[in-house]
Amino acid sequence: MNKAFYKLTLYGMTVLCLSCGQTQEKTSETNLDTQPVAPADTSGHFIRSILNTSPKEVEKALGKADKPLMRSKDCDYLPTCMSTTYQNGKFEALFYENKLKWLEINRTDLYNSNAIEWIGFPKAEPTFTSDRCIFWRSAETRGTATGPLLTISGLRNISACSEWVIVSINTHYNGKL
Repeated sequence: MNKAFYKLTLYGMTVLCLSCGQTQEKTSETNLDTQPVAPADTSGHFIRSILNTSPKEVEKALGKADKPLMRSKDCDYLPTCMSTTYQNGKFEALFYENKLKWLEINRTDLYNSNAIEWIGFPKAEPTFTSDRCIFWRSAETRGTATGPLLTISGLRNISACSEWVIVSINTHYNGKL
């Protein structure tokens, strides 16, 4: 009987000690919840608005192109394309049938799960991540990835890496995301 009493007492003291530590943690969590939340960075939202627009409309957002549009052999998934850069190469653009379909943003560090929101799209779970990039992909660009897919109609792929971000839309994109 004494053995059972000691075990029960030891168990009770352990529970009491553990619960005391949890109370402190919950208090600090509560204090964090009352801290003001910094507003989300929306400086990249314009990117969503220029997808599938003409070179003239892209120029309104990014400024004059660094060089004239040129036929490109590096068209990624596009059958043919014209390419140019803006802001001393910070933005690389591919146009298909005179519409922006692929945009690379260079010299930026958006390697975080908020990159998709920075561009102006709703938060979404990445399809997969690596040690250098986070990828959101549509069913069309899934490859061997098994993670969640983009559900935004017409959006093909978003890749956020430590030095660049790529946003691409489908060639059959209808102008509405």
